[in-house]
Amino acid sequence: MSLKKLLLSNLLILFILSSCETDFDINAPWKDITVVYGLLNQNDNTHYVRIQKAFLGEGNALHMALIPDSNLYPNNIHVTLQEWEGPNLKRTFNMDTVSIENKEPGTFFNPKQPVYFTIATLSPAYLYKLKVLNINTQKEISSQTELVNDFTIDRPGFGANLNFSITPETPIIVKWYSANYGKRYQVVMRFNYTEVITGTTDTLYKHIDWYSAVAKSKSLEGGELMEIKINKSVLENMIIGNIPKKMEVTRKLAPISFLFQVAADDLNTFIDVNEPSSSIIQDKPEFSNITNGIGIFSARYEKVRMHQLHPSTRQQIFAMEGYNFQ
Repeated sequence: MSLKKLLLSNLLILFILSSCETDFDINAPWKDITVVYGLLNQNDNTHYVRIQKAFLGEGNALHMALIPDSNLYPNNIHVTLQEWEGPNLKRTFNMDTVSIENKEPGTFFNPKQPVYFTIATLSPAYLYKLKVLNINTQKEISSQTELVNDFTIDRPGFGANLNFSITPETPIIVKWYSANYGKRYQVVMRFNYTEVITGTTDTLYKHIDWYSAVAKSKSLEGGELMEIKINKSVLENMIIGNIPKKMEVTRKLAPISFLFQVAADDLNTFIDVNEPSSSIIQDKPEFSNITNGIGIFSARYEKVRMHQLHPSTRQQIFAMEGYNFQ
């Protein structure tokens, strides 16, 4: 190719590139998207639902998230919780706003944040429906959930003293029967104890938690026997990792707690979808059970059993040098 032709070709390319439009708007047209987060538990007498709106605008989204007006509806939504028995509406609870005062710092504005609440005694015999009506647009956002029923704990059993046989070869075995509408289970073994500084009567109340792996029921019908095992080495490592050796304090072990935490099926799916991925593929499916909105409205349940450890069991677990447990 001659030098003249090469120059003409380069000029043509420059002309084409310079004529292209480089400015574009990455923001789609604004759309009202309602975001809902709510979990019901029949053990609670006050029930909370967080209802906000998705926002869009020019500038830094992290800065906009710190502005309440970007997230809130200006008193133009009506929220109710309905109780249904089959096709029959039993009761309707109006939900009003209240400000929580202790939201931890994070992406969104804090420490005050308004949420919707109602005071009611709920029953696992009924279905609960959430209704959110945008008064200005008449758009209705809705969802529904069954409540997680109560369930039976097989081990540990009832008794004043809990005398586990704990050896490197013999783990603690915890057993329970799954709950109706319960899908995801996690057991927390909470060690409650006090610390008294030598030479004083100052007492500090403390605890450390051991979390089991997640267990999932095969169905939502309840009655399935489930279990976890807790090895002695796991408990010893938990103590070493969470309680410092202090020669100037005396510690006394209080009754320990077994907390059985249960999530309903939709909440389990929501947690699974939003867990950190160990795969190189970071794109995840989205999950929401909110009609005309996004988020999660589901149920959870917690059952607690407390036991005083038998002296021989305390000796097996807490006899490590330097921890000064009585």
